Amino acid sequence: MTTTPKYLLADASSLIILEKSSLLDALKKNFMIYTIPEIRSEVLDQCPSRDRNHYLALENLFSSIRIMNLSEASYLSADKKLIFAWSDAFSRRSWNSALLTDDKKIIRACIRKKIPFINALLVPVLLYQAGKIDVKTAYNHLENIQKFARYSQEVKDYALSGLS
Repeated sequence: MTTTPKYLLADASSLIILEKSSLLDALKKNFMIYTIPEIRSEVLDQCPSRDRNHYLALENLFSSIRIMNLSEASYLSADKKLIFAWSDAFSRRSWNSALLTDDKKIIRACIRKKIPFINALLVPVLLYQAGKIDVKTAYNHLENIQKFARYSQEVKDYALSGLS
């Protein structure tokens, strides 16, 4: 990713990782986030049923995430709907946008279709580059995210290179 995206079409994998690592609120404040109803449901389903306050906090968070209803693509899986949504809505505009995902299957589709994408590990880097957090905070977030997701050394090195 050579430029910082302003608009993100988010997948559940990254939203869950960022929520667990306390970065979802910062993401919401600094980017315009879109998703599809299936992703919203998947994230809310990850919330333990006994934790009503956590569930309500996630509901509140989703009130500021734009939900794209794709009735014309109802036959597609959630993964394919994300690709369709990006191709249909984002690529037609001159928006500076990317797909936010940590799902390998979706990443492979992005590479094949030349769709710009980022993963959760790049969010603290983008926040640092935008001057929203300092370098120490960015490093702390990078470490914290890795408690919830596994990344190759190549991906980690790429994220770290954005902090130098």
